[in-house]
Amino acid sequence: MERITTDICIVGTGFSGTFVAHELLNTSARMVLVEKGAHLSRDRIEGNYVQLLELIEGFSGDNDTLSQYRGFVYDDPDFSTYSHVNSGRDAFNYSGHHAAGGNSLLWYGNALRKIPDDFLTKTNYGFGVDWPISYNDLEEYYDRAELELNVSGPPRDALSPLRKKPFPLPPFQLSPGAIELNRIFKGTGFVLSPSHKARLPIDTAKRAACCGAGTCSLFCPADARYNCLTGHLQTVLQSKQADLLDKLTVSRLIQKGDRVVEAVAFDREGRETRIAAELFVLAANAVENARILLLSQHHHLDTGFKIRSRAVGKYLMDQVGVWIPLTVPCNLYGGYEKTMQSCQSLSFRANPSRDQHSSAIIEVFFDFPFVDAEQAKELLMRLAVILR
Repeated sequence: MERITTDICIVGTGFSGTFVAHELLNTSARMVLVEKGAHLSRDRIEGNYVQLLELIEGFSGDNDTLSQYRGFVYDDPDFSTYSHVNSGRDAFNYSGHHAAGGNSLLWYGNALRKIPDDFLTKTNYGFGVDWPISYNDLEEYYDRAELELNVSGPPRDALSPLRKKPFPLPPFQLSPGAIELNRIFKGTGFVLSPSHKARLPIDTAKRAACCGAGTCSLFCPADARYNCLTGHLQTVLQSKQADLLDKLTVSRLIQKGDRVVEAVAFDREGRETRIAAELFVLAANAVENARILLLSQHHHLDTGFKIRSRAVGKYLMDQVGVWIPLTVPCNLYGGYEKTMQSCQSLSFRANPSRDQHSSAIIEVFFDFPFVDAEQAKELLMRLAVILR
């Protein structure tokens, strides 16, 4: 068994874990970051991405098709293998992609705030439970996060009245397709506006603007879309305050009195590591955090861990999305699209009848090419040979 002692132990290197660690660089605290996945360099990821593009030269595929090849680009055997299906009445299927940088490696860059009504659904609409905090309590932190992520957005849209500060960066221009859709739906209440994106519409001192590669759910070759690995996590790991332990899964927490004093973790060969710290930060996403807490409670005779709330691991739900193909008798591509998805409709975000109809954000994608089933099958077979 290996034993490690530090001041602060942070479990998870996605958005939350990375930003907490970055804030702590202003202190003298020593940190250990624990990551279930592998710490892959950007050069390695990009090399795999280039090799993938060479393999699929001449193949047209959409983002959903490209996402099948994540395990090739992030070439860690455990990158796409974790999944869980609960045994309760309401099925909740969860699959994780674990690597240094977390889900920031794979997101589209959508960076929408919540709105005040989201915190008061019980009071305003009679369902759910009101939050113990409000939008006003979080606004300062929204501003800070948007500045760190370099979020772009319009000076005016349906959510503008909620903001006290402008977006750090200007918006993506509406494409000809979005402009045409606004003309078609004029007077209906449905309006498209530029998306709120942690993706650069212009070059900055450190990152290039979006190149329109259309592989957001796989890899951003320009680093226009923010990711922790080449952003704040890189800064954290270059400091002398922080160490990263990758390919290590935290299983449970040891409690003494009213304090957590140790984390018990295992590597992929089952070898145990114990990390002692003054403070622990669980930042491994909602499902993983609940798993660690529930396992700690389950082994309470050994861990001394007690959960005060009965809500841990309950009431989780995923984001619901509906894909609606729309065909119109005109060319919506128009020969220009800065990026595959750069506009949205917030017309149904603040829904006055949320007690009957859910709030909704409508994202519009242009230029999804036709996927040939035989080409896709052939490509998958070629990749399978390489991965073996």
